[in-house]
Amino acid sequence: MIEYPNVYENYPLVAKWFPEKWVKSEIEKNEHLVIRQLILDDKQSLKFLDNLEDCLELMDKEMSEHNTHFRTLQNKDQFISTLAELKVGCFFKNMGFNIEFEPPLINGKKADLKTVLNCEELYIEVSTRKGIPEGEVVENNPFEITTIKKREPRAFKDRILEESEQLLKTKPGIVALYLHPSSAPEKINIIRAFGFDFIWDKETDTIEYGEKHDTSMISALLLIIDNDFTLCLNPIANNPLPSGIIKKFGENNVEIIDPEIIN
Repeated sequence: MIEYPNVYENYPLVAKWFPEKWVKSEIEKNEHLVIRQLILDDKQSLKFLDNLEDCLELMDKEMSEHNTHFRTLQNKDQFISTLAELKVGCFFKNMGFNIEFEPPLINGKKADLKTVLNCEELYIEVSTRKGIPEGEVVENNPFEITTIKKREPRAFKDRILEESEQLLKTKPGIVALYLHPSSAPEKINIIRAFGFDFIWDKETDTIEYGEKHDTSMISALLLIIDNDFTLCLNPIANNPLPSGIIKKFGENNVEIIDPEIIN
């Protein structure tokens, strides 16, 4: 296990948000992801702590303005969802956007994130999804090949629509899905769940069938799988993403899907 003095010395921001008193109260339970990494003390756990420290350091000022909200990092059931908000915040801040967490909306609610670039405001709702279900071994298969049970578009549809209700209706808005790495094979199904009847990807000149429903309040869908970012623009958005923001994504090596509706 990594001794706490070493945490304090090598990961001061981790120590700030996960103080020694908290570590001692959680260590025997061994349920929180941070606790598990401290106990493992291997190459992967050190990489995890390095990445967490970098994220906390980059967002320290913004987090300090919302201290109560980010204390949810200490809750094992809320850690991933709160970390996802931080990761998305880091992504936009590294691209040069100004960041504000939990900005108030005119309807009395709060968005997860507001970003500003060249006076253009963008509101973001962040959602997490667990990985795909474990595969099954095909019966009577001498090689015991495991099949991957990919979820259909409808499995993602409700979450996308639910998050879209939190967006400000008068400004461009993104639903960011922070996905488990095992969800990579489901990427096309998630895009289909975005709401297209037919979509035409102009880059590959392919047509895919989708789940048809109204997503006009969403400017774009941002898929985050590990360190892979994909931006799917919405051709029927009421508030399309400004061209300057789209350009900024492209300059930062984000895959951009720009579909058109085929009637």
